[in-house]
Amino acid sequence: MADEKPVHITMLEVRDVMGIKFVRINLGLGLNLFTGRNGQGKSSLLKAIPAVLGGAKNAPKDAVRHGARRGYAKVKLSDLREATANWNDENDRRITLLDANGNEIKSPQKKLDALIGELTFNPLAFLEADEKRQAEIYRQLGGLDFSDLDAEYDRVFAERREVNRAIERENGVINALPFYPDVPKKELSFPELTEELNECHRVIAENERVGRALMLAESKYQQGVTKHSKAVADVAKLKEALRLAEAAETAAEAERLMLFEEWGVAKGKSGDLVFPDVQAVQDKIKAAATTNEKVRANANRDAAITRVRDLKEEAQALTDKLDDLKAERLAKLKAAEAEMPVKGLSMEGKTMLWRGLPLDQASGAEQIDFCVEIGVALNPGLNTILIDDIEKMNRDRLERLAVKSLEMGLQVIATKATEGEDDGQGIVIEDGGVKDFGGETADVGADPEFPAFDD
Repeated sequence: MADEKPVHITMLEVRDVMGIKFVRINLGLGLNLFTGRNGQGKSSLLKAIPAVLGGAKNAPKDAVRHGARRGYAKVKLSDLREATANWNDENDRRITLLDANGNEIKSPQKKLDALIGELTFNPLAFLEADEKRQAEIYRQLGGLDFSDLDAEYDRVFAERREVNRAIERENGVINALPFYPDVPKKELSFPELTEELNECHRVIAENERVGRALMLAESKYQQGVTKHSKAVADVAKLKEALRLAEAAETAAEAERLMLFEEWGVAKGKSGDLVFPDVQAVQDKIKAAATTNEKVRANANRDAAITRVRDLKEEAQALTDKLDDLKAERLAKLKAAEAEMPVKGLSMEGKTMLWRGLPLDQASGAEQIDFCVEIGVALNPGLNTILIDDIEKMNRDRLERLAVKSLEMGLQVIATKATEGEDDGQGIVIEDGGVKDFGGETADVGADPEFPAFDD
């Protein structure tokens, strides 16, 4: 269908559908206007078009007019194809599509789905729409699908929000915890301190034993000296006992030398003795509980700081990913600009631009021109858009819409509510039928035979 020439609606015929009793109207390109007071059937006539062409999803909940047993709506196209939707009183819908020769086409809804575009594109609503809706239209025109990209962006954004909340919580923990700069990183061990105290006592006991051995050796040495002196004196007095005294002297001398050596060894050891500070260790044991509390507090604070650092790195990584997703979106938008069916259309951030300027900076006529071009682009198969309640558009814009749509080959079918006397514009709908066309009585033909409906 994409390679075929665009078509438009040439005739609309509706009987006993919603608020319409019977209407048959020929339609052309440009602006086709249904006017009349509220509650007369204008909107029903407009809704009948997507009810025929747009599939069951666009069909009214209760299609058949109250009091009737069945109803139908028929649309003829400029390529002579004809689509008809029939409803019975149980709201069952049957769609038929005939070709230019009157032959029924198989899979009619599939053919119609390939034909229609944005039937309900409303220029006035588009101009007043928020940036999100305008961006949706822009993506539709460029054939861009950001659903996966948007979902990933939302997921990463939510994940980063949770990480930042975790950072705030951890910073609260850090601020609430005390900090002691003068304590060690590791808690003190009571068993290790007790072992240190026991080692102190063991060293002291060993040093005392060595001291006693030194005193004993010194005493024995003094005894040896005395014995040696007595022996020397005895030699002078006891010549006869000289041999024995000399032997005793020799033995005493040998003993003296041995004891002197032992005394020297003991004396050397006593010089190397170091007495540990028992009181300092006892003080450390007394302060260990307080110190350990401070060590644990510092450890908790360091752990929180580490978590905050890791969370900040995670948040930055997520921020970088969000930036990458934004860049990917921007690249796709830039690439799509050259392929846009509406020339001069682009996006800057979230704002749609036309010819480099935001739409609200364009004149009223320029805005209508732009919307007509959008309408044509959105409906490449069926060049028709439907606008309900067009009375919200001022007269200048309405006249420009009529002129521009005709220039662009776009068909606009719209409704306009009037109060009191008719203003002479458009086709007047009253009490479910056509009252007047351009101020003159319309010849709509005889009431036709009702089309067959397969029960």
